[in-house]
Amino acid sequence: MIPTYNGNPEYIRETLESVLVQDPGPEHMQIRLVDNGSTRHDYRKLVEDIGGGRIEYHRHPETVTYLENFNSCIDQARGTLMHLLHDDDSVEPGFYQAIKEAYESHPEVGYIFTRHRFMDEASRVQNLSPLEAETSGIIENWLDRIAVQQCVYYASVVAPREVYVREGKFNPRFIAAGDDWEMWVRLAAKYPVYFITEPLANVRIHSGSMSRSLFQNGTLISESRKAIEIFTPHLPADSRRAL
Repeated sequence: MIPTYNGNPEYIRETLESVLVQDPGPEHMQIRLVDNGSTRHDYRKLVEDIGGGRIEYHRHPETVTYLENFNSCIDQARGTLMHLLHDDDSVEPGFYQAIKEAYESHPEVGYIFTRHRFMDEASRVQNLSPLEAETSGIIENWLDRIAVQQCVYYASVVAPREVYVREGKFNPRFIAAGDDWEMWVRLAAKYPVYFITEPLANVRIHSGSMSRSLFQNGTLISESRKAIEIFTPHLPADSRRAL
């Protein structure tokens, strides 16, 4: 599920092509661009040009909040697992196969995530995210670690859709950021989490990215504080204050 709002067509093309190159077929994977009432480009035509009918397209008649759009992706998803892939990020060949194998071996997980690369405007790799474990598998003491620092990006995460539905979707109290951190902590408090050591996702950092502007204007700090306030009750009572 790929949410967009006036996204860069070239970035969207790269995003979609990174999925299509490892497409196992419509009987195994749904691919949908969820357009939040964009006004700049004809994304329906873009989807048709790239996917030739393989990619679904949904456009909200009116623009909603970004989290309402994210949560609508959960509502529209039909699969057992759901990947919420931002319209300027991408995945590497083997991403979905690795996720599938991890889930088949540990269907009890709250989510699965891979190591990821940070890339720039020109898709050049700048650096790698930390190696959270030496080998792929269930991470020990993950709640203690994710509660202290947000280090998981949407592009690298896949969760069972039923987990999102059962535990509640993304919290609408957030206006710009923090929603992902709160979700990853909330789920880690109730489920084991699986980490894949290979860097199979790409997160784009560029001048027009929302995360960069939020950092520059201070909103990221206030939203992070909000996330901490919301997820703190989910932490173990005996370690809550220390965390």
